[in-house]
Amino acid sequence: MTYFRRFLLDTAGAVTVDWVVLSAGLIGVGLAANGAVQTPQGRTAHEIALMMDASEISFASRHSGRSPREVAQGIQLRHFDETFKTTRMDTLLNAFSDQRLRNQYRIWRNRLADPDYGNPDRAADHVALLTIAMDARGLTPKP
Repeated sequence: MTYFRRFLLDTAGAVTVDWVVLSAGLIGVGLAANGAVQTPQGRTAHEIALMMDASEISFASRHSGRSPREVAQGIQLRHFDETFKTTRMDTLLNAFSDQRLRNQYRIWRNRLADPDYGNPDRAADHVALLTIAMDARGLTPKP
């Protein structure tokens, strides 16, 4: 019994236990803080990457910092005037869904390739503007 009493009253190893408990607590707090910060941060970075892929920022980086409207203004149309470029590009970018853009591109590309189509310059202008709009949205034409 004296050995057991001496063991209970001995405090020589208590510091080690205190440090183990303190260290475990600090590690737990660090992991909790890391989990609280890392999850939203990772999600935000992913959202920013998706936004950049689908936005005009990505387009502008491929076209010397120009917007789709500015790129459209820089091309030479054979059938339409300058005001048509601006109006049509705004419509393509803002009013058309991705599917509708692809369908319009396919229609005008087929008309351009058709030797019997009566106005190839008009078709070429539409294809050029639709190509810019699809590039701005990150779309590729379906075969």
